[in-house]
Amino acid sequence: MIEEIIRRRSIRKFRAEDLTKEQVNLILESARVAPSAHNRQPWHFVVLTKKQKNEVADKMIEVVTKKQVKDMSILHTAQIIKEANCLILVFYTNPSKEDTRDMDQQSIGAAIENMCLQATKMQIGSLWIGNTYIIKKELEQNYFPSGQLVSSLALGYSNQEPNPRPRKEIKEIVTWMEEEL
Repeated sequence: MIEEIIRRRSIRKFRAEDLTKEQVNLILESARVAPSAHNRQPWHFVVLTKKQKNEVADKMIEVVTKKQVKDMSILHTAQIIKEANCLILVFYTNPSKEDTRDMDQQSIGAAIENMCLQATKMQIGSLWIGNTYIIKKELEQNYFPSGQLVSSLALGYSNQEPNPRPRKEIKEIVTWMEEEL
């Protein structure tokens, strides 16, 4: 598994080849079996393809062009969504549970990471997307009214091979608190 962890990249350019439903279901299966705090499994996934995913991208573009949001990176993200084969919307199923929210959000993160790693293993590109937040209420209302949109994931065959991004050295991010024997 360390190979997939090292090879995983955020893909922003996709080829115009369709994934099969079986491939997407295998990626979703990796999310289904992700660890979750107290086994709550606080997630729900909605898969959008073709027209529906493009409508999401168009709505994102509309929000920016009407100057409701000034973040121009959203336009780039919308184009990525249009190029991708599918877009998986990730919803939190227990948004009213304030006492478990932090643990549940971590669990959802584990499910999304599992999908990214499974996609990498299958030589499928993925991009974990946060910019769909700008149309969050509309996506919730249209696709999963009882949940709260957390994130989304674009999938497709990669049309790029990005270099690894710089990472901090292990000594910069780890402190060992060892007791002497």
